[in-house]
Amino acid sequence: MQLGIESQIPDGLLAANALLAENSRQGVPTSTHTLHPDFEFAISSTVLGLQFRCYESASDPVVAPSTGTCRVGSTPSHSQYASALGSVAAMTAQFFSGLGPTNNTFGSGSAVSQVMAQSPGVQDAINGYNLFGKTSGGYNFGVSGAFAAGNNIVAQFVGGYSYSISSASGGINLSLSNYTSFRSLAADIGPSWARPAPMGTTHQTYNIFIPCP
Repeated sequence: MQLGIESQIPDGLLAANALLAENSRQGVPTSTHTLHPDFEFAISSTVLGLQFRCYESASDPVVAPSTGTCRVGSTPSHSQYASALGSVAAMTAQFFSGLGPTNNTFGSGSAVSQVMAQSPGVQDAINGYNLFGKTSGGYNFGVSGAFAAGNNIVAQFVGGYSYSISSASGGINLSLSNYTSFRSLAADIGPSWARPAPMGTTHQTYNIFIPCP
């Protein structure tokens, strides 16, 4: 499936900002157990007032490989979660200030991509590929997505996105594309504008390698 929108893709910046604020308020150190799956953090009810929309159009399916079922790799370490938290905090600050790059790309070996790989939306994309050979589509975040993402700070920041899958040696490459803008922050009902103005539209690409044993 092919996503039919661009910067209107809603993101979870408010939810991510709430998690960052909650960690800071509670004095949780970012270098140890900040975002490990064994720990739980409250998600602000602010996100409950937002409504998100995602539009898709159908495309021809592609047959999944016969080499085996593709699965997400091991859970990131404490230090990787802490590093991803720092990246999300930096992107949040850059968005509100209008400073920093307009485009950010994270490789498959980055802490941000490895934490994002553990998100429910990525698992949905992998399931669609394994079962139906689906190689593109979109993830609609919304209220249910915020709760499903839990304490995954990267998933909360990214929110909704489009994705594409391509074959690679030993597995598949999953590429996620997300736009962060004032319009997406305002539940897709406000305007958007370019950088370097504060809250100008930014774009992120997250590349994830999924092994297929």
